Amino acid sequence: WGAADSDRIALLAGRITRRKAQDHLVEAMGLLKARGASVPLVVLAGEIEKPDFHSELIARATTLGVADRLRVPGHVADMAAAYRTAAVLLNISEHEGLPRVALEAQAMGTPVIVSDTGPGREVALTPPDTPVASATGLRVPYADPPALADALATLFGWPEHERAAMGARAARHVRGQFTLDRLTTATLGVYATVLARRKTGKTS
Repeated sequence: WGAADSDRIALLAGRITRRKAQDHLVEAMGLLKARGASVPLVVLAGEIEKPDFHSELIARATTLGVADRLRVPGHVADMAAAYRTAAVLLNISEHEGLPRVALEAQAMGTPVIVSDTGPGREVALTPPDTPVASATGLRVPYADPPALADALATLFGWPEHERAAMGARAARHVRGQFTLDRLTTATLGVYATVLARRKTGKTS
C-alpha cells in the first residue's frame, strides 16, 4: 500500500461498487483536507466490480487533492493482516446483510465506523446507544460525508491508547457475542419454537 510508518490507515473492505459507498469516503477525505485536518491513508480493499466507478473515484480524489492519500489495491488475500494494519474499519454501505467485515475487524481489535442502515447497530456498540467509554466504534448516517469526516476526525483525534482501548473492547464484544456456539443455540432455538407451535396448531 506504500504506507509510511506514521500513516494511520482507514480501511473500507468490499467490492468497488457504488452501494458500498466508497464515494462518500472520498468526499469525506476532501472535507478533511479542506478543513486543514490530517487526512488518513484510505485503503479501498476489494475487487473492482465497476471499473467506471473506480475511475470516477480516482478522478474525484484528484479533484479534491487527496489522490495521494487513496489506495485501491484490488483483492486483498490476507485480510487478517489488513485489519490489524488499519486504525479503523469502515462499513458504511447503503444496504447490507450481516456485515462480516465489521465483525472480523472488531475481532482483530480494530474499531469500526458503521452506517445507520442495515445491521450497523447490531454488529457494533456505538453512541448514542452506548456511551463512548463502552463503545466499539462510531455510527454515522448513511450518505452523509460531513458526518463521516467528523467521525474520522474524532477517532483520529484521540490518543493512541484510547483507540487501542476501543479496539480491545471490540475484540471482547465480538469474540463473546458472535460465536459458533451462540449461533447454533439461537438457530436451533428458532427451529424448536416453530416445531412446538406446529404441534399445538399455532402459527404465530
